[in-house]
Amino acid sequence: MENTSTVSAVVRVFAILEDMATHPDAGISDLADRLKLPKATIHRFVKTLESMGYVKQQANTERYRLTMKLFELSSQIIDHLDIISIAGEYMQKLSDLTGETVHLGSIEDGAMVYLHKIPSRHALQLVSKVGRRAPVHCTAIGKAISAALPEEEGRIQAGVAPFTRFTENTIVSQGQWDEELITIQGRGYAMDDQEHELNVRCFAVPVFDRNNMPIAGISISIPTFRLDEEFMPEILQQLRNAGQSVSTELGSTVAAL
Repeated sequence: MENTSTVSAVVRVFAILEDMATHPDAGISDLADRLKLPKATIHRFVKTLESMGYVKQQANTERYRLTMKLFELSSQIIDHLDIISIAGEYMQKLSDLTGETVHLGSIEDGAMVYLHKIPSRHALQLVSKVGRRAPVHCTAIGKAISAALPEEEGRIQAGVAPFTRFTENTIVSQGQWDEELITIQGRGYAMDDQEHELNVRCFAVPVFDRNNMPIAGISISIPTFRLDEEFMPEILQQLRNAGQSVSTELGSTVAAL
């Protein structure tokens, strides 16, 4: 059962945040009066919010105002909601063209996470699930996003977790990873060549947000026995087009890799 005091504290914190959103410059006494809470309680919660970067005290007035941190959080949520809605149409077109599984994913806390999926129309298909986490260093989406990040940030993405080997093709060292990022940047797309699962090849491109940062990737996964090399140039071009179109709709001005 939930701890009543904990729930009460959470309610009070959000009451403070909501009040400060409508009263940009707030003093402890003002907050206490409006929220009908003791000054000591308000002071304690405001100082906690300040230590977490959500509130800043004005040096000249000693009053408090919200920082941009809440806006940054909400922007991330909006980006994810927008991207799923926008990308879905282009992902469906890719799946219709190829009959194969198409994924949308992002990197969160050092892992690649599936955000959306259009399943293959074939009975035999890749087993995956929205919300599932997978390693960055051996997934096409993880690679595509990393290659589009600023150089040093991209280099360390895979290093957040060990370079675990899953197959004989898996990248297992920083040196291999650095070379792979350069290859992806030159080629214009990322590839998982049976590096996470045998008999499956995945191809991916990054998706950029309005700040021109790679926030996601779109991939297509094809069992090796169904992969038609003659059809691959068309698939890759349509994949690039999808990534570019979604990025443009999100407000990005970055050209495809």
